[in-house]
Amino acid sequence: MLSACFFASCICLASHLQAAWAQKSEIIQQTYKRLQLIAQASLKADQKLLLQLDDTKKRLAMLMRKRSFPSLQNDIDDIQSKLNENLAENPYISKEFEVESGVSSLELPINRNKARILVKLDPSISESLVQTWSENPPKSLDKPAGTICVLTNGFDLALLYVSSIEGGPCKDLKTGKARILSLRVTPYPEMDSGNSPARD
Repeated sequence: MLSACFFASCICLASHLQAAWAQKSEIIQQTYKRLQLIAQASLKADQKLLLQLDDTKKRLAMLMRKRSFPSLQNDIDDIQSKLNENLAENPYISKEFEVESGVSSLELPINRNKARILVKLDPSISESLVQTWSENPPKSLDKPAGTICVLTNGFDLALLYVSSIEGGPCKDLKTGKARILSLRVTPYPEMDSGNSPARD
């Protein structure tokens, strides 16, 4: 009698554990599917951000043609304002992203500002950082998704990147490395000083 009760208890416990495990397994599968959808939608959003980054570099090159990068805050703010004109929407706040990911962008660390391009003065930057940061970007580069950062040395060099949902720079699909762009300008000292450059 005792062994029959024990056997019945074991069966009851086993079926209870099996039901609990099945429920836990289903939750794990649902979570995995949700993360997969977010990852796929994020990949598409990052590709759009990388196109915006390329466009920002082209526009910056046009603005800086035959002049040096500014070192005074008012001039930096002016460049930043011009770069932010007609900037396309952050793909992470689009309806398309929300539908494809199955998650509201309100739940994610995203830059919601219309002016998402930040221009900062950093005299310590060098072109060697392109390689270093692309392989191992420091945490100091982390920004909300969709933020386009332009770091200038205040003279002839700028480094550019755009932040992904993970915080760090978006990765290049081909290399798997963080995409860091550099822009070198050749200033005309006479033009920067307000004088007309000498003609050839």
